[in-house]
Amino acid sequence: MAKNSAWYGRGGITYSYLTSGSFSARRLEPGTIFDVAGSSLFPDDPLGMLGILNSAVADRLLSAINPTVNFQVGDLRQLPVPASFPDELRREVACAIESRRRLDSFDETSVDFLSPEPWNKPDATQLRKKIEKAEQSINGIVGELYGMKQKAIEVKASGEKMEELARRWTSYALGIWLGRWGQSPMSDIALLSPLDGTLRCDLLQILSECAGENAAAEIVETVGGLDRFLGRDFLPWHNLLYRGRPVFWGFAAAGKTVAVCGLSAGLKVMRRAFREIGLTIPRAWRPRGEDGVRINLAPLSPWIADRKLRESIGEVRAELERGQFGFSETAKEMRAVSRGSTAGCGSSPRHCRRRFSAPSDVR
Repeated sequence: MAKNSAWYGRGGITYSYLTSGSFSARRLEPGTIFDVAGSSLFPDDPLGMLGILNSAVADRLLSAINPTVNFQVGDLRQLPVPASFPDELRREVACAIESRRRLDSFDETSVDFLSPEPWNKPDATQLRKKIEKAEQSINGIVGELYGMKQKAIEVKASGEKMEELARRWTSYALGIWLGRWGQSPMSDIALLSPLDGTLRCDLLQILSECAGENAAAEIVETVGGLDRFLGRDFLPWHNLLYRGRPVFWGFAAAGKTVAVCGLSAGLKVMRRAFREIGLTIPRAWRPRGEDGVRINLAPLSPWIADRKLRESIGEVRAELERGQFGFSETAKEMRAVSRGSTAGCGSSPRHCRRRFSAPSDVR
């Protein structure tokens, strides 16, 4: 039975049970729920409390209370908190939140994404400087509340390198072409290597319309040309950006590389994508949204275009074959195949054992 369910849907503050370093808290938007991995607080003054929790002072105190990377509710109960917070603290926290939200609108991995940062305009750099200034001010205010002087730590705003921004714009254009951003797709499949001529022309047109004609030419030049970037560098970059859970799935065989828009592509599109590279998709494979990206890709791991992702997903496939991920429909299917079961396939055991084998070459 869920605990504290009466608090579900309320706005507040949330933080991760396991951190990679310093403690950090985030605003919990109304309409959401929480659990032990993302515990939540519901203070009377959430902005003021956010300022306290994300300050350098709180970081030092919490490190003394709990020197590990696991922060529990009991640890936060021991943190001394001022009886009231100044308005200036709330204003700086609100400024940092709004600047971060605007910055996230340039990041395609964020739920707040709208489009990449405008080309040749320092919007993101200015926002990072604004966040840095707000954080410095918050540390100073909180330090005074606790009677602790804080040294101003200068953090250089890195700014988005033009090479990275050019990749983001190219990815955005490809997403439009494949219908990722809610538009009607121009195609369900993108032939990246050798680069399809229609795709090349359409991407140039999309970049010109969205970023500007001059910007489009500069973006293409900065990524080293669309043929080179999409055919060689795009998928490794994309897979790293999404931490091994890509939105665009890329497969390669017979000197060709294709990409589709992940789970939303569907079985028919996946079949056509494999035919494009001269193969037939394994007979038993079906896209199953509840299994997630990595388990869905596991039976297809031998044909993943990016080497690092292929090796990583190959390990997931080996785990599936050893009987792990019992909740997964893909795992159940693979176990049935390994046992030679005919359940659900309407064929002989011999045929069933071949259902996750390598696709046949149809050329």
